[in-house]
Amino acid sequence: MRDSLLGLQVSDVDLATGLQPEEVIKRLKQAGIKAVPTGLAHGTVTAIVGGAPVEVTTLRRDVSTDGRRATVAFTDDWREDAARRDFTMNASASPP
Repeated sequence: MRDSLLGLQVSDVDLATGLQPEEVIKRLKQAGIKAVPTGLAHGTVTAIVGGAPVEVTTLRRDVSTDGRRATVAFTDDWREDAARRDFTMNASASPP
């Protein structure tokens, strides 16, 4: 979103899903899309669509965290996942 607001070409696409990573991989393969298990411990699978990566991450909740890194468990609760995210766009700036 930050790139879009700054008028830049969007090069990073992330999606969230209630599906477990194994199911994401299964469905991507069924659709003929390459699936790369980039971060299964955190629920992330990278789909290669048209040569570009799209990260698909399973909804999560924090089991424990030190404020920077978290041990997570998967959930299907969108509100629970949203509550753990930082939606600020720090470092968004445009030249004067």
